[in-house]
Amino acid sequence: TKLKFLRPIIIIPMLVPPAVVGLMWKMMFIPNLGGIDYYLGLLGIPAIDWLSNPMTALIAVTIASVWEWTPFVIIVILAGLDSLPKSPIESAVIDGANTFHIIIYIIIPLLKPIILVVILLRIIESLAILPVVFMMTGGGPALATEAINLYAYHVGLEYLDIGYAASILVAFIFILLFFTTPIILSSLKKALDKKDRRVPLPNLQDLVATIGPGFDEDFEAYGLVSATTPFLLANGRVVELDPSEPDRAGET
Repeated sequence: TKLKFLRPIIIIPMLVPPAVVGLMWKMMFIPNLGGIDYYLGLLGIPAIDWLSNPMTALIAVTIASVWEWTPFVIIVILAGLDSLPKSPIESAVIDGANTFHIIIYIIIPLLKPIILVVILLRIIESLAILPVVFMMTGGGPALATEAINLYAYHVGLEYLDIGYAASILVAFIFILLFFTTPIILSSLKKALDKKDRRVPLPNLQDLVATIGPGFDEDFEAYGLVSATTPFLLANGRVVELDPSEPDRAGET
C-alpha cells in the first residue's frame, strides 16, 4: 500500500512500443559497445557476441521479452493481493502461523485463479512474439530465434507464398489452443462448481429440536412461523417461506 506511487513507474516498459524495445535491447547487446558487456567487464567477464551465437541470441531475446512484460505480471499480482480477504490471514496469524505458512497455504491458493490468468496471457504473448525478435535478430542466427509467426511473415511477405503462410498461422492458432485450453477449462470448471454449490437447508423443526423444548411453542404463540415451515437464515433473521414458492427453498 505504501508503494502504490511506484506502480506507474513499474509499467513504463509496457508503454514502450515492442519494436523500440527490440531496437533498444539490440543496442544493449552490441559487443564491446553495449551496456551489457560493459557491466560484465566490471565483473571480469569477457565481452560476449550475444546476437551472433544461437544460444546466447535466444537468451538475449528472452531477457528483452521478460523485461517488457514482467511489469504486467507484477501489476496483476499486486492487484490480486489487494483484493484478498483479510480475515483468513488474520485468523492464521492469531493461530500462530508464520509468514511462510501464510504464503504457501493461504495467499498462493487464493491467488491461484489470477496466477492462471497471468500464465495464460504470458503463454500467448511468448508464442506470438514478433516485433522484438524481428528488430533484434530477424530470426537468426541460423534460425535460432525464429518464432512461428515470424516464419509465416517471411514466407508470406518475402517469398509471396500466401497460401503456405496462411496455413502456418492456422496451425499456430491450434498450437495456442493446445497450450491455453486446459487452463481455460480448469478455470471455467472451478467457476461452475462454485456457482452450482448448494447448501442443504434445514427446516425449523430441526432447529427447534436442537435449541431445546419449549422453543417451538413460544414461536407459534407469537404467530411468527410454524414449526414445520421451511425457513431461511438471512443475516441472523428467520424468514418464513411461502409454500407456493417451492423454488425459493433451494436458494442459498
